[in-house]
Amino acid sequence: LGLNDRIINSKEEVDKIDINNKIDYESVNKKLDELRKDSLEWLYKALGD
Repeated sequence: LGLNDRIINSKEEVDKIDINNKIDYESVNKKLDELRKDSLEWLYKALGD
């Protein structure tokens, strides 16, 4: 989704995050829509249409 730079694995990493870096929500939502579509297609196939 392009948000890997937002992952925090420890409290020491909190200060390393650039919170001023804007999230491109349009891009994120587009990718989520594609993943939802793929998930539904997989589910329909798994259930036998």
